[in-house]
This record gives sequence, structure tokens and C-alpha cells, in this order.
Amino acid sequence: MRALSVVGVVLLVAGCAAGSAHPPAPTTNPLTAAHSVTAAACVLVRQDDAITLFGHTAARVAVENKVRAASVCGYSASSNSDPNTIDNITDSLLVYVFDGSTHFTQSKASDSTPIAGLGDGAFQVVRGDLLSVAFMAKGQSVEIDFSITGLSTHPAAGASGAQLVAIAHLAAGRM
Repeated sequence: MRALSVVGVVLLVAGCAAGSAHPPAPTTNPLTAAHSVTAAACVLVRQDDAITLFGHTAARVAVENKVRAASVCGYSASSNSDPNTIDNITDSLLVYVFDGSTHFTQSKASDSTPIAGLGDGAFQVVRGDLLSVAFMAKGQSVEIDFSITGLSTHPAAGASGAQLVAIAHLAAGRM
């Protein structure tokens, strides 16, 4: 009789667990969790890097994270002390770091140019006033975007390709 009671209790508990609205909590593999730590974007690309690229003082700015990157960072600079003047030119440098390779989109950028020696499948894309460099390293995707905007005549962002690639190399070395 005692064996029957134990079996009945086990079946009752199993039945309750199966019908429960709260599934058991998932277990996290510590090794997997350790590999999901994403490098901070402002550690990979620093304010000094932005100053070098812009050729003048740069300030750190907030970045709207619509792409849901694990880490974002931004720097901006205006050529004029009054950014509302018609001759103002704005330099912007945005950095996005994603854990894993799901955001890595070289195949989606048909106008990309490969970059040798910079992580896995590194490439750059120039579109108007925007220059982007992207690469994979240490299980993370990094995208660095540089733009120059303004109403007055200004240099093309694409002309700074070698400088942005050099910054990307620094970022990869800091990972």
C-alpha cells in the first residue's frame, strides 16, 4: 500500500507540473553566458579617435538605439560654434556593437567593398554623406558609421575611408 501512495503522489506532482501555467525556469550554461558579453562601444571607439577623424573637438552624444545593438556610442562635432548657422558642417561618428553575427549584413550591402585584415568578412560602404565600416571579431559584430552633413560645401565622408578603417583596426585591437 505504501508503494502505491508514493506512486500516486509522484503522478499527482507530475500532472500538476505538466498543467502549470509557469514552465520551469530555463537553465543558463555559464560558458554560453560568458561568451555573450558584448564589448562597450565607447571602449572600442574612443573620443580621441573621433577627434582625430573630425580634425577638431568632438563631444560624446546620445545615440538612439533603434537597431537594438548590445552597445552603442556616438560622437559629434560642429564646424561652427553656433550649430544653427547656415555654414555649419556636422561630423558624426556612431558605433554599434552586437553580440553574435546576426546583424552582420555584408550580403545585404551589394555596394560593399571588402577590407582585408580586419576581422571576419570586413567591408565598407559609402552612400552619399555616410561611410560605414563593419566587421566581425571575437564573436561580435561591429558597425562604425561616419557622416558629414551640412548645407555648405563640405568634404565627402567617403574621402575619409582610410581613416575610418584605421579606427576600425584600433577597435578590433581593443576587443
